Amino acid sequence: MVALLESAAATAPERVALVSDDAELSYAELHRRANRLARWLIRHGIGAEDIVGLRMATSVEFVVAMFAVLKAGAAYLPIDPAYPQDRIDYLITDTEPKMVLGHHDFDAAEQAAAHLPDDVLTDADRIRPLHPAHLAYVIYTSGSTGRPKGVAVPHQAIAEHVDGFIAEWSMTADDRLLQSSSVSFDASLLDIFVTLSLGARLIVPKPGAFADIPYVADLISRHRVTVLHMVPSMLSTLLLLPQIDEWRQLRHVPVGGEALPGELADKFARHFDAELRNHYGPTEAVVCATHLQVSGPQGTGVVPIGVPNRNVYAYVLDSELQPVPAGVVGELYLGGTQLARGYLGRPGLTAQRFVADPFNPGMRLYRSGDLVRRNLSGQLEFVGRADEQVKIRGFRIELGEVESVIATHPAVRHCLVVAEDTATGPALAAYLVPAAGESGPTVGIDFDDIRAHAAAVLPDYMVPGAFAVIREIPLGVSGKLDKRALPAATPITARRCREPATAAERRMCGIFARLFGCRDVSVDDSFFGLGGHSLLAARLIAQIHAEFGVRLNVRAVFDTPTPAGLAARLVDAPELRGARPELVTAARPPWPPLSYSQLAMWFHYRMRGANDVFNMALALRFDGPLDTAALLEAINDVVARHEVLRTNFVEHEGVPYQLVHPAMRVQLEVRDVSADQADQVLAELRRHVFTLESEPLIRPTLLRLGPATHVLLVLVHHIVTDHSSFGVVVDDLITAYRARLRAGPPQWFEAPYSSPISRYGNATHSTSRANGDTSSWLGGVRYWRGCPATSR
Repeated sequence: MVALLESAAATAPERVALVSDDAELSYAELHRRANRLARWLIRHGIGAEDIVGLRMATSVEFVVAMFAVLKAGAAYLPIDPAYPQDRIDYLITDTEPKMVLGHHDFDAAEQAAAHLPDDVLTDADRIRPLHPAHLAYVIYTSGSTGRPKGVAVPHQAIAEHVDGFIAEWSMTADDRLLQSSSVSFDASLLDIFVTLSLGARLIVPKPGAFADIPYVADLISRHRVTVLHMVPSMLSTLLLLPQIDEWRQLRHVPVGGEALPGELADKFARHFDAELRNHYGPTEAVVCATHLQVSGPQGTGVVPIGVPNRNVYAYVLDSELQPVPAGVVGELYLGGTQLARGYLGRPGLTAQRFVADPFNPGMRLYRSGDLVRRNLSGQLEFVGRADEQVKIRGFRIELGEVESVIATHPAVRHCLVVAEDTATGPALAAYLVPAAGESGPTVGIDFDDIRAHAAAVLPDYMVPGAFAVIREIPLGVSGKLDKRALPAATPITARRCREPATAAERRMCGIFARLFGCRDVSVDDSFFGLGGHSLLAARLIAQIHAEFGVRLNVRAVFDTPTPAGLAARLVDAPELRGARPELVTAARPPWPPLSYSQLAMWFHYRMRGANDVFNMALALRFDGPLDTAALLEAINDVVARHEVLRTNFVEHEGVPYQLVHPAMRVQLEVRDVSADQADQVLAELRRHVFTLESEPLIRPTLLRLGPATHVLLVLVHHIVTDHSSFGVVVDDLITAYRARLRAGPPQWFEAPYSSPISRYGNATHSTSRANGDTSSWLGGVRYWRGCPATSR
């Protein structure tokens, strides 16, 4: 790995390697600092197979220290200073590093090393020669027994991964990558090693940057970032930002760490021409082991995890280690040179998870515990876990570790932790059997105290946000857990239900309710008690800005996490003077006027005649069984939900108005076409000419490419939707289809802006009249009248 990094520095020493908020390092300076510090480490007895703990947050200094440790021939152990002290103590005790460097220690070491040579080190400088099989790093992952386990990775494994990644990817020295992963997770290795092995530029954010989405957005814009590597849930959050359409410089967006929803991939494609890659890989197989270049509509479901990377072997095996046919679920086993050594100091666990390769004598396979199947295209599809491991927001969590920590609380006799699907994504819920015994009380446990107990030991992403007390753990007739018998867990929220006292509090409670998908939110309910996390905090801030016109910092959510607290923060905000007024329900006028943008399209329609210039189309691909009847009902559910989809445009006494139908039912045309014909048929369908006065302005068509392959084309006229609201229509369609598959109508929650567009058009005209604001558009008229005819 050291040779790869030093080769890039030798090729272009003056290129910028690292950029942070307060520093910029060239490749030459980065390696000079690392070389001096490496010699200082060697003088203190650090060499091959030694471990150096780096108790440092994401920073330029961390990268310098990491390089120095590797150049000295040793291995580094990342220790996040934000971890609870108990966890930090455990990592140090379990690993027994020869040295631990914090930020203060690093500064002192650099000063002490200032006089040392800064040229490239050789084996003659090291205590012991450096070999590819020597240890490069140890990264801890969640452990099922209650103890995290250290994954030990040699140089040859990470070097093979980086070399293969570069060979299969079109990233170049001109790219700029934003580091998005904490240095405590192996995803950071892709950010650091791939970028700095290519001679490209790594943008190093402040620690905890991705809890401050406006800051991240500014970094992307200011540094013209071309490569973004993140978990899908973070990508989903970024796609909510208004400035994403400005990020045309983006070329590559690799995602991984959790399942990539097809709807998210399609939403990404609507905004960007950049390459989206879906990656999969456990820490034991070094960052990522499979990949898929996402192309074409993905529809509902989860995007496949693709095919193995270069020099990675992927087998789908049954319990007898025999391959299963395509389409059959089996456990994924991974092999190749990029496997970890095993678990540090855990020979038994290593032997259990790293098994002999029955197909390649002398080689090993890593038993991933992930259930997958291979589709007819040869791509791997993730199905689930074979054990009690889960992933939440990209973090790998062993439920047993969380259970073990909570069970040490004196009020708890047994603990069961499960991952539950919520409106905001998967979240942990803890079920507690009281220490008083089965005959004792089943209430009275202080959930806040239990949560604080867990937070003192576990990272925040492993702390449950909902709790329930049970008399005993429910088991089925087979002796296995019966999850259906578990009661609903209660989020940690205020136990009082205080009503909003002001309009701002009421609107803020409405934002919380929509965000968490619940109907009743008290002004004292905690954002985190309801299941919030840093990614969701960014969404909350975006919705507050959209509702009030005030841009709060994400820090405000952590400091005042209740609707009452956040509403109070708005009072002194200078932006509030220009905030959007609260939309109130008003009677629809008999002849609702068109909004100004609708008027422009109407005039074009009347002057040029009907044409397809304002058509908006989206194609959704469905792989697998499709219930056509349920899909049709779902489409009409969406039409019923959104008044604008039931609207035509007519003239009354020479003035255009909106004609809103109380009910309207659209039909779904189904066509049987071959895969070769699909593109041509879609192009023909997109050219449909809408008649604004009479026909439905949404036109769905389903192409049946095969028994289990369909493409749904949704064609809508731009006069009833725009780019952003079209995405809302698609999201609602997916929600409705899932509900119809369960034989019931969708349960809608009010949208953030539920005022129909017919009333919006009336409001815009009324506001203009009330404000007497004619200067802006009259000025525009004067400007265009003054332009030469050829420029009009």
